[in-house]
Amino acid sequence: MEREGDNSKLFLIGGIVVLLLIILGAFFWLNSSDIPSENNPQNISSEEDFVPVVTSGGCDKLGLDVASESRFSCFDSKNKLVKLYISRSGENVVFNRLDFVLYSSNDTVEYTSNYGLAPGSFYSYNIAFTEDSLEKIEITPIVQSDGEEEECVKIYVNSISPCVTEESTVEPAPGYYLDENLNVVLVNETANNTINASTNKSSEILTVFSSKPQKKILNFSFEEFGDSAGVIDELRHSITVILPEGSSKESLTPKITISINASISPSVDLVKNFTSPRVYMITASDESTQKYTVYVETFVPPVEVVIPEANAPSVYLFNIESSNSTSRSIKFNVSDENNLLVCSLFSNNVLQKNLTNLVNISTNFFDLTNLAVGSYSVFVKCTDTFNNTGSSAVSSFNVVAPTVVVTPPVVITPPVTPPPATLTPPITPPPVAPVIVTQVSNTIAGEWSTDLAAASAMATANKKFYIINIGNLVNCGYCQKAEAGVFSKPEFKAWAKANGIAMIYADDRYKDKEPTKSIYYRYVNYNIDYPQIIIVGYESQSAIASFEFRSGKPINGLIARITPSSFIELVDSYTSRYK
Repeated sequence: MEREGDNSKLFLIGGIVVLLLIILGAFFWLNSSDIPSENNPQNISSEEDFVPVVTSGGCDKLGLDVASESRFSCFDSKNKLVKLYISRSGENVVFNRLDFVLYSSNDTVEYTSNYGLAPGSFYSYNIAFTEDSLEKIEITPIVQSDGEEEECVKIYVNSISPCVTEESTVEPAPGYYLDENLNVVLVNETANNTINASTNKSSEILTVFSSKPQKKILNFSFEEFGDSAGVIDELRHSITVILPEGSSKESLTPKITISINASISPSVDLVKNFTSPRVYMITASDESTQKYTVYVETFVPPVEVVIPEANAPSVYLFNIESSNSTSRSIKFNVSDENNLLVCSLFSNNVLQKNLTNLVNISTNFFDLTNLAVGSYSVFVKCTDTFNNTGSSAVSSFNVVAPTVVVTPPVVITPPVTPPPATLTPPITPPPVAPVIVTQVSNTIAGEWSTDLAAASAMATANKKFYIINIGNLVNCGYCQKAEAGVFSKPEFKAWAKANGIAMIYADDRYKDKEPTKSIYYRYVNYNIDYPQIIIVGYESQSAIASFEFRSGKPINGLIARITPSSFIELVDSYTSRYK
């Protein structure tokens, strides 16, 4: 009996030892497989949406997640960008920043974010990466612990999928075709994603397949005016509808076609009055959104333009002598086969006076008074009733300080008979180089202004463009960097003045008050962040380009830097036709 009891005790002890060994082995196996390291990297291309980040020490309250789906995190080889979508669900600890190291077979790229993430927030990091291949990514969270920075456990992304773009759309099956938006469309069916669509058309959209969720307005019109389809501008995300002359805009029934599986807000039947711009929000199936602003205008009959049969006015400015007099009479001749409208006097490239009571093919005068001591360069620009313009050559003179004149003794000399006068032909003035206008009203080239009309007038006079900056200098750190690093620099101001470029500033804090309201709602691009730079051409007063100006951003094939030369290079890349 004693031997049987001893055997039972031995079996019990042995079972406990084996159970402890199994638990201890499972503990070490779980820890070694869950903690990311260079030997065991986390792979964001797994089937799960998010890969949890395991941290230790003072970092265990962050709760960082790295998205794995290619629509969140991917490598855009075409635009040389690595996109990483990171969210945070942890507690409220001081999270300073994230440090990134991107590895390729040839090089490494280091990138540091300027800020961390608040609990419950997310951010899509776009990192410029010029290499053709990406081997892995190392992410180091930095927190604040006891007044000092602490590095958390590194996150390793061992592979990343290529970004899916609209160019990736597959070939359509028989009976389908690709429309201009790269959507696959079924022929000869009625649209199931068309709001208030008429059903008597021979071909309508039934099903739209796309490589990623869409959030577009595909068509916009009004039932009352079937032929007045809106013009959709995808750059500014705006829609312009022109109604017949005299039409009312107060009670209209919109018809809107949107992307498949998308929704629209406000509902179509809620908005009837279009006397002011209206904003619609399109929400895609992935909850991403896009705003469109609808502008409704009535048709204005074109003004008949009569093409002149004569050349531009010919203007000749007489020489002006330097002296200590503070007044000058500026004398000029103007001749034109048309009727003259106005002649303008410019001094040092600033408009001084206009003269409308003109005598054609004769001498006219401008009077200047109270001139300060200094140098003056003046020219006269004349416009006829056919809007032809002509300018004189530039004439320069000085107003000098008065001096004490000592009269020498008078010496009487016998009169000298002058030789006979020789008639010389009139001197034809040399061709005049284009004159750059640098000030209209209170708007000066290179200085911030809110006078859109003056900026447009300066761009038209110089046949160039003007620049709009949307943001604010109070709580937008990137806007403050752009102002300090570019727009306040003497070299940038000198460039803008030399080219006659007006600068319009729209503070988004006052976007509901004039004059900022008109600027903001006409030109703002809701798809990009601040500072938002918009370049407007003089011909159509429409946006040539709009981009988010931040350091490291790829813009029009260039990488932005917060320096005057980099910004000027970006502007030149869009405006070469104005050289």
